[in-house]
Amino acid sequence: MTLLSHLLVESARRSPDALALEDGDESISYGRLEGLASALARSLAGAGVGPGDRVAILLPRGVDSAVAVHAVLKAGAIYVPVDPASPPARAALLVSSAGAKVAIGNGETLSALATRRESAGSLEAVVDASGERPSGPPWRSIPWPRSPDASRFLVEVAPDSAAYVLYTSGSTGEPKGVVHSHASALAFAEWARETFRLTPGDRVAASAPLSFDLSTFDLFSACAAGASVAFVPREALGFPVLLTRFLAERRASAWYSVPSILANWARRGAIAEADLSSLRLLVFAGEVFPTRDLRALMRLLPRTAFHNLYGPTETNVATWFPVAEPPPEGDERAIPIGKACCGDEVDLVRGDGSPCAPGEEGEIVVSGPTVMLGYWGRDPLPVGEGGRRRYATGDFGVEGPGGYLHFRGRRDSQVKTRGHRVELGEVEAALLSLEGIVEACVLALPDPQFGTVLAAFIVAGGASGPGRIVGELRSRLPAHMVPERALLLSALPRTPSGKVDRPALFARLDVGPSEGVR
Repeated sequence: MTLLSHLLVESARRSPDALALEDGDESISYGRLEGLASALARSLAGAGVGPGDRVAILLPRGVDSAVAVHAVLKAGAIYVPVDPASPPARAALLVSSAGAKVAIGNGETLSALATRRESAGSLEAVVDASGERPSGPPWRSIPWPRSPDASRFLVEVAPDSAAYVLYTSGSTGEPKGVVHSHASALAFAEWARETFRLTPGDRVAASAPLSFDLSTFDLFSACAAGASVAFVPREALGFPVLLTRFLAERRASAWYSVPSILANWARRGAIAEADLSSLRLLVFAGEVFPTRDLRALMRLLPRTAFHNLYGPTETNVATWFPVAEPPPEGDERAIPIGKACCGDEVDLVRGDGSPCAPGEEGEIVVSGPTVMLGYWGRDPLPVGEGGRRRYATGDFGVEGPGGYLHFRGRRDSQVKTRGHRVELGEVEAALLSLEGIVEACVLALPDPQFGTVLAAFIVAGGASGPGRIVGELRSRLPAHMVPERALLLSALPRTPSGKVDRPALFARLDVGPSEGVR
């Protein structure tokens, strides 16, 4: 198979009656999913959508969003997922940035987009999944057929053709569109299917939004195996007990998520009271998993295999570490990010581009089949020796015992204060080692005297106050690493993908002393 669209075709041919998707009370087979996707693809093609065209998808994760993704790929086009909860201005910006020709949404998201129609760039038409869009739309309408197409529709494109564009935050404040090809996505999807031994008997819990790269595991690795996908209700991610109930009732066997969600689930999900014996596989990526939380979760799920994946959006997944067991009690060092996978090569380089010596910290550079084509609207990454693209991640790492890589933070999270270099993750780890601290995030702030000072945002149990917490921290860290400011919160704000929303934390820095700032 050389295209993402071939995955669905093959699974539907092999087992047309096998369960493909579950979303609440709705469930559809692989045969029906193939038919619905073909019908929508034919409708898109009939409206002029073809190879190279971008189609924005503004739908929550579920059956409709999965049909939309497969339909766009079948039409030979490129899907551009936009978080349906995005403010209209943000949604219009991404639609315009990608030069999307068509947007697929529902009444709510399309109506919101219409309020910013002047900003939506080249958008020509919309597909309404709900049929509830108000009259008088600013764009022409393309029908969404609700009956499966008995004859398969599939436009063949080159494996190195773009398949999707995922937008990430840019250092300039403007979002960047990461462009992945069918080949780069398949390199991960097929590796994950084989490595994690996914089969038609697996049931994958899907919790990542389409706009987050973890969703490619749910969409494509599961499809490659002919496994079924059960979409996690949005409300369950905010209420860990509901999440536990969902996983138990659906007999989920595999789940790919972020450490923030998993750590909260371990603490508050009443896992010990549920039958989660079917959950054989937990895969996590996107953040460092606090070791004490990982240790607690592994104790709660002794029969589950844990795997740590690493790779920025630009590279899909580049390294992998199977977690046989966490570090022993008292050792709170983060687990490794592992060794290169998916056919990639991972190197550590110095600032001048030369390779690091053993044990020397350097920037992580990835080359190989999972690397993106480039950023949308910019020159593609050059193809190097052996047809491999190369991407410098901006992350730092060091090679440890056994050849396993250890993450050492982002280039932009290493700051200088009072003449000393400080890794923000190290301060966060020290905070998390204190009794009663549930979550912590540290930010660097500009300061006219010292250049940079640190601010800590803390979620603490009990009656812990900022003064006591900072006092304890002084006994564990040198003075230049102790935050100048500390703020207690009931919870850290999260992005739709579950990561800490750092821009939202910066916005909280204007609060006064009555809200807990020291």
